[in-house]
Amino acid sequence: MLAAALVLALADVAGAGVAPPAPVDAVVLAGASVVEADSAARGRLIGRVDILTHNVFDPAPGSRLGALERLGNRLHIRTRVGTIRRQLLFEPGDRWSEERARETMRNLRALNYLDPVRVQAQRVADSAQVLIETRDLWTMTPRFNIASAGGHRVGSIGVTDRNVLGHGKSLALSYRDDDNGRSWHVAYDDPNLGGGHHRLHYASGIGNEGANDEINVGLPFFAEQTVRAYSAGWSRSTFVRHLYSDGAERASFDERSERVDLWIGGRRPAGRVIRRLIGAFELWDRRLGPSRLLPGAPPGFAGSEENIHIRRLAGEVVWWRPGFVEHTDVNRFTRIEDFDVGGQLGLKLGFAPRAFGSSDDEGLVRLRLDLGAKTPLGFGWAHATGSSRLRPESVERILQLEARWYSQIHSSHTFAIGASGVSGVNTPRDFQAAAGGLNGLRAYPVDAVVGQRLWRLNAEERWRFSPARWEFINLGSAVFLDAARAWGTGAADTGWFRDAGVGLRIGSRSWGLSEVMRVDVAWPIEPTRNGGNRPVLTFGSSQAF
Repeated sequence: MLAAALVLALADVAGAGVAPPAPVDAVVLAGASVVEADSAARGRLIGRVDILTHNVFDPAPGSRLGALERLGNRLHIRTRVGTIRRQLLFEPGDRWSEERARETMRNLRALNYLDPVRVQAQRVADSAQVLIETRDLWTMTPRFNIASAGGHRVGSIGVTDRNVLGHGKSLALSYRDDDNGRSWHVAYDDPNLGGGHHRLHYASGIGNEGANDEINVGLPFFAEQTVRAYSAGWSRSTFVRHLYSDGAERASFDERSERVDLWIGGRRPAGRVIRRLIGAFELWDRRLGPSRLLPGAPPGFAGSEENIHIRRLAGEVVWWRPGFVEHTDVNRFTRIEDFDVGGQLGLKLGFAPRAFGSSDDEGLVRLRLDLGAKTPLGFGWAHATGSSRLRPESVERILQLEARWYSQIHSSHTFAIGASGVSGVNTPRDFQAAAGGLNGLRAYPVDAVVGQRLWRLNAEERWRFSPARWEFINLGSAVFLDAARAWGTGAADTGWFRDAGVGLRIGSRSWGLSEVMRVDVAWPIEPTRNGGNRPVLTFGSSQAF
């Protein structure tokens, strides 16, 4: 039905108590959600909150798609008013705040099963009366990430419903098939467990090389003004780890991991800079089996059985100054996207004593730094983390960097550049950074570039060439350049690998896709390791970077 709707749409449209959070750089865009407030309502107690929900489609009189739109509305279960009410950051008895309303809009957009249209507040007698208007999205959406070349296809495919029966629960099923085997996965998420802001996450997977289970329940920092938060989680996985070098598998070993994470945190009072303190207990058992070496394996891939037991007490302090901006046509079409270009610094220290059952007395240090900027030439952000275990020498020293910059010369044109880097020093055998056809190096095999240190660079020019008023489908194009290089064990002394290509972008304002769907064709600038230079087709339900 949806496929038919897309085709018809083309023809139809072508012819037709704590300090308030930090200020938000909010831009009212075409089709954007809006916060409207009577100046007399500011600071007044909220006497009433009304919620008006709209279905996915709004058939226009005489539209050739009217019958199909009405059928879609009947098949769709509208989000229940109580589901939306549980996501709000204010209620009757609170004082009206436009900043709190804008944060509520961001939280609602992040759910990806509805779009907030407007939040309106007006003074009635001595109180403020608030109206929230939303429009549902079609939430049964595909999820896929596939690379295909030379008749060989690898990747994953699945389906997700983010709004089961209108209650805001999420259920996802997926299937993965690659060089390491086949596996099935299921996940369930409840963002308002028990009718409040508690959350539940459960995921499970099984395949011909292992299985995994994980569960997490708790009260997160769901808003900037959240005073207390806590979480408890458990996970266990068994799988076969494959190590690559020179574009081919060179070793494998069995790995088993089990984790328990408990933490509780709170926000320090007042101030535009949000300060959070978090205490945690972490249990981690990991077993690496003996390596099964193949011809050509580097010496670093060899190893006998290893076991590690960690029972760690840790504390973390976080400083965060939010700075949100709103844009459209960055990673998806026509719908608002929220980006935090503020700053955040987090420092975590821990100690795992042998007396608690740890393999050795050891410490932990982890530093996280997030920075962002908005200028007349565009906006961007960078996330950097560094961590090390100390026993007393430094082991598992891992540095990671993720950065993006977006420049929008025209409302339907975006130039995006990205950089991703990872470096591991004195790491165990299972650490290997990789780039390939499924993660940003689109003309090469999945594990074409691997090593202990890796850089990946991407640049993409994105155009939306369909009119913004198109409801069912929006179309765009992309021209891109990818590059990656690795160093260390597994890199085999290779240089940079680069590719270039073109792509098609498909999105819909009515679908609950977190990003656009893409179809890319990439040509290798440097030949692949087997000397090939044929184009590679990749497609997925999100941007490549």
